[in-house]
Amino acid sequence: MNWYRAIPLAVALVFSAISMWLINLHLRKINWTAEAVIQGKLSDRIPVQQVTDQFDKLATNINRMLDWIVRLLDMAKYESNALAHDMRTPLSRHRVCG
Repeated sequence: MNWYRAIPLAVALVFSAISMWLINLHLRKINWTAEAVIQGKLSDRIPVQQVTDQFDKLATNINRMLDWIVRLLDMAKYESNALAHDMRTPLSRHRVCG
């Protein structure tokens, strides 16, 4: 193999390695947050660097979905508490009068 063929190959390998490292860096942040959410830490969010590349857009969308899930869980908790309270009153009256 001649050196004039080896140089572009070496440059391509270096750029490929750097690209893979950067992609893995972004994916690692997303994966760490997903693992934290799985463990019940619903307040964790993926850091966004305001670069507005596709990884930041993905992170922003995932963070917005997590915010929506937390709101839905809060609403379900509120509704179940309200329902439990509404059920307690008639049951208490039934016990007293019954």
